[in-house]
Amino acid sequence: MVAMGTGETIAAVSTPLGEGAIGIVRISGPRALAILREVFVPRRPGELRPYVLRLGWVVDPEGGRRLDEVLATWMPAGRSYTGEEMAEIQCHGGVAAVRAVLRLVLRGGARMARRGEFTLRAFLHGRLSLAEAEAVLDIIRAPGEAGLEGALRQLGGELRETVEELSLELRRVTAALEASLDFPDEVGEIDREALGLQLEGTAARLRALLSGAEQGRVMREGLRLVLMGRPNVGKSSLLNALLGEERAIVTAVPGTTRDVLEEAVDWHGLPVRLCDTAGLSEGRDAAEALAVARAREAVSGADVVLLVVDGSADMAEAEELLGEVPRGRTVVVVNKGDLCDGLRRDQWRRRLAGWPTVVVSARERWGLAELREQVVELVAARGIRPGESALITRERQRRLVERCLVGVEEAREGLAAGVPADCVAVCLAEAGEALGELLGRNVREEVLEEIFADFCVGK
Repeated sequence: MVAMGTGETIAAVSTPLGEGAIGIVRISGPRALAILREVFVPRRPGELRPYVLRLGWVVDPEGGRRLDEVLATWMPAGRSYTGEEMAEIQCHGGVAAVRAVLRLVLRGGARMARRGEFTLRAFLHGRLSLAEAEAVLDIIRAPGEAGLEGALRQLGGELRETVEELSLELRRVTAALEASLDFPDEVGEIDREALGLQLEGTAARLRALLSGAEQGRVMREGLRLVLMGRPNVGKSSLLNALLGEERAIVTAVPGTTRDVLEEAVDWHGLPVRLCDTAGLSEGRDAAEALAVARAREAVSGADVVLLVVDGSADMAEAEELLGEVPRGRTVVVVNKGDLCDGLRRDQWRRRLAGWPTVVVSARERWGLAELREQVVELVAARGIRPGESALITRERQRRLVERCLVGVEEAREGLAAGVPADCVAVCLAEAGEALGELLGRNVREEVLEEIFADFCVGK
């Protein structure tokens, strides 16, 4: 992907295809303005000026046929999103109109853009760091306000500035080490204790960044909350109750749910992905066995498991499932609490002592607020709190900060142990390389391909 020539002019539709008020065709590259001039005829004569929207028509230059009434503008190289010359045509949002305009632009000398190619060009032209480019996609996909806030902080350069400050701290220590090696007579022995204290401060800042990584991931992707239990304990009814709508099919026949059903909901600033799964049973046929296998797979990838049990059924059967769920990431939900008296509910709580337990009635929809509170308390213990944003939002960023921290810690320990200065400098070079890769310096082509493949065409 990186090897592609940025000298080519590209074009794509930057809005979803379908009926809508506006559809935008975006053009970037050296022929962007030339193509716009070929296909756009303004209502009033006059030269096209940068950043000024002009009303007119898109016209087929070969036959003079008008394709649509549009607004059009262009942006000069160096002062556009991609850093290249760009043009945008805002046509009516119907599928036929948008496709007709795009076909005409492609016929004029542009080629179809690849996924994320506009943002990739912005990165390659130095308009965005790699972390800021990732933030663009995070803004588009943000499931809630906290995720949006974190992405905007990245796009605004907060993570880049923090990383550049950390890089400067490493360079200062490295410069002191290299000076002692190159000019031993003039500089003398390095002050190992002072340099070690500087590195400890850098390590503390790196740890602070990492402490918000889990928060950033959840706010970007949503908390994956999986409902698990035997057939007919009311998992689908509980999903509907938590959503406030009849999303899952509910019947008295055990095994109605045959696949993982996922829905998104916001719990006071905590984005949650609720996942209903098939009831855990022996599997009467191949389809049911596959459904149970998918349920167990969903549980293994869950941030939080809601182990749903039937409050009116045998307690021993429910206890058998406790060995299959992760302690510290599970809330036991005693459903059908409307069929239990107060004594029975107390018995459940005593029997499940040591596990976060909530008695609810999905049918009558009570106990749900307490269940939400239990989930929020459980994840808060892992540093995930509703409404908070974080700078580190992606696994790639977390791994690189961890790699940097390892290098800094090895350098600090080396200074304390009397390791030669050149060896300590190697550790710091590796740490600095990790920070540079986070921002996109000397990044491998396959990494860029992986990142920009997640983008849509037109962004």
